[in-house]
Amino acid sequence: MVSIHCVQVVQERRRGWQVQMTALTQEWQHKLRCQQQASFRTEQSLLLQLFKLQQENRALRRAAHAAQSSTASDELRAAKVRL
Repeated sequence: MVSIHCVQVVQERRRGWQVQMTALTQEWQHKLRCQQQASFRTEQSLLLQLFKLQQENRALRRAAHAAQSSTASDELRAAKVRL
């Protein structure tokens, strides 16, 4: 009789632990999903910033190249005038 009671107690505790584990698992899965979503949003924001900076970099390089070409042309004209 004692052993049956002990088995029942263990089974009840096991069910309780299973319920707790299920609740904890769901809670941590929810936290993980939230963190993943936040990470995704941050990644998207950083990718957008990178894209904008790359565009700005290209525009600045073009402007610098155009300025160099213009300066070189002006210097060539000035040299020709001196001759």
